Amino acid sequence: MSINRKEVAAGLLILLIGLAALLIVTDYNIGTARRMGPGYFPLIMSGLLSVVGALIMVAGIKSEAKSLPNVSWRPMVVIFISLAGFMLAMFLGGLLPAIVLTIAISSMADKNSTWKDVAILTALVPLAAWLIFNQGLSLPIPFLEWRF
Repeated sequence: MSINRKEVAAGLLILLIGLAALLIVTDYNIGTARRMGPGYFPLIMSGLLSVVGALIMVAGIKSEAKSLPNVSWRPMVVIFISLAGFMLAMFLGGLLPAIVLTIAISSMADKNSTWKDVAILTALVPLAAWLIFNQGLSLPIPFLEWRF
């Protein structure tokens, strides 16, 4: 029997995060299943997280170490940058510039995306967001607002 140390370490980390969350949740009012308090859902989720961490550790003890596949970093970095750009553009200009910037940046993550696809998304997604959030749900999200 061999031990996959990476899986055991990942499972241990997840287990420790779940146990730490369980300790934090003990300060909240849990309530009952009928009248859930503010700590009920975090208690369930941290318990499930602890169980998943323990299961990953057990699976790591019973499995062989395998080499990990090559990870394409470009899509992850580009998506992270697009999310940061969305936050900044949303703060400075509203929903329209945020969506347009996010689509423009995140389209660079896929090498197969074409300018036509990006143009269609840039036209339709802001319209759908405006219809859903501003008109349908009446949320006070500024669609176009310059804060400089």
